Amino acid sequence: MNQGKRNFGFDLLRAIAIVFVLVQHQLSIMGLIEDPEVQRISLGQIGVSIFLAISGGLAALDKGSPSSWLWRRLTRIYPEFWIVTILSFLATWLTGYKTFGAFQFISQLIGTGLFTHPEDLINLATWFVSLILLLYVLTFLAKSSGREKLCICMMAVSSACLVSSSDHQFLATHSLVFFLSYLLSGPSKSRAKLLVLISLIALSIVQNLFLYPIIAIGLCHSLQYLKSIPGVLMWLSKYSYEIFLCHGIFLVGSQRFFGDTPYLSVPLGITASLVFSFYLKYVVERFTKRLQRKRVACV
Repeated sequence: MNQGKRNFGFDLLRAIAIVFVLVQHQLSIMGLIEDPEVQRISLGQIGVSIFLAISGGLAALDKGSPSSWLWRRLTRIYPEFWIVTILSFLATWLTGYKTFGAFQFISQLIGTGLFTHPEDLINLATWFVSLILLLYVLTFLAKSSGREKLCICMMAVSSACLVSSSDHQFLATHSLVFFLSYLLSGPSKSRAKLLVLISLIALSIVQNLFLYPIIAIGLCHSLQYLKSIPGVLMWLSKYSYEIFLCHGIFLVGSQRFFGDTPYLSVPLGITASLVFSFYLKYVVERFTKRLQRKRVACV
């Protein structure tokens, strides 16, 4: 994975990943297929693994201070997440779709909803934010420890052990993807990559969840030298995080109002998600730029 250059492979994979997530959630909401699979691979879960493989690789390539890296990650995640979360709770309260308390609202705003209310999340898709925040905090501690690679390696091994023995196998699998991608990023690691690949293939014989890091990390490395991608895929990549945050609201809402006419509910839900994602990013970016100008003026 290259540092300093635009990685069109990552852009392509973000676009593919968000399409996989949208397909899985739309089919599940319509009651057609709870978890669509291709050769025992869940489309939605491989989409999440791809996002985490990209995140792990980029985290490894960032050579800034651990605190500055973590701050950039948090300021990227939280503003849009807070807006979507507040709107989700407001919509839920107005429609009576679910019941919730003040503690759940605060917990989800912080980003710990997956760990405090795993079965009752408002805007279910935001479970991903809880996981990525946990992985970022653990990575920050590893970067700050002075034994970065050793700590990340231990976390990867722990995640691999939990894949087969934990009640939360997919969370362990996604964590393994993130940490392995972190370890395997950068040049001159051919032997390490080969050793990891052989190990994962052997493990996948008895536990198919080990196929997820093979696929996600393999795609990241094989597509890293891509020179360009179509504009529509670039657009999907650019807004993939925003789409991930808000698509559940609009897909569920559209299904509730137009469920008997899927040819209407599906395009309306997806279109609303895309339009809202565009304006969400636009508003947050404009607000951020204004804050930066004020800071510069004060200095």
